[in-house]
Amino acid sequence: MIVRINSNLAKSADSLAAKLKLLEPGGAIYDNIMRAVSLTMLSAVKRRIYLEGRAADGSDIGQYSTRPIYINPKNSPKDFGRPIGKTGSKFKTGEKKGQDHKTRYFPDGYKGFRNSIGRPVNKVNLSLSGQMNAQFVVLVDGSRYFLGWPNGLYGDIAEGQEGHWRKKIFKLTDAELALFGLEFEKQLILALQQ
Repeated sequence: MIVRINSNLAKSADSLAAKLKLLEPGGAIYDNIMRAVSLTMLSAVKRRIYLEGRAADGSDIGQYSTRPIYINPKNSPKDFGRPIGKTGSKFKTGEKKGQDHKTRYFPDGYKGFRNSIGRPVNKVNLSLSGQMNAQFVVLVDGSRYFLGWPNGLYGDIAEGQEGHWRKKIFKLTDAELALFGLEFEKQLILALQQ
């Protein structure tokens, strides 16, 4: 007795080889997976920094200063009222005597300024106008995907913030690295099932 086995193994192997080729950096499946994973990571990092106010080590980024400060209305994303100095709206003495103040005095510091324009003050969240947060995006360089700003100015500001608060803020946390692995695996399985 002869048993014949018909197989489409060669066809399946060819199909798998074609899919594997698309999984290589620069391939369509690779790009789809990396884009999806990067968007998940972007959401997680933005939430941690700009909403929760946490650094990469899990600690609070910091607390806002209560040291008295003058703020120019031009540097505020929202109106906080007319310029007023320590003793009123006009200079009382000196060469500017009688002239209007161009800045506003906040005796309770930057924290008081943020409070006056309706921003959270319980801990630092690196969001005043929302521009830096809005421009923090997924960037692509060839087959490399990363999070950052298309404008170098915000990258410099991010470095300055890390220096000011003396801690890593934009580095991925251990939990975010684990999320990356899980999301990559999930996206890979979905791609191979198609």
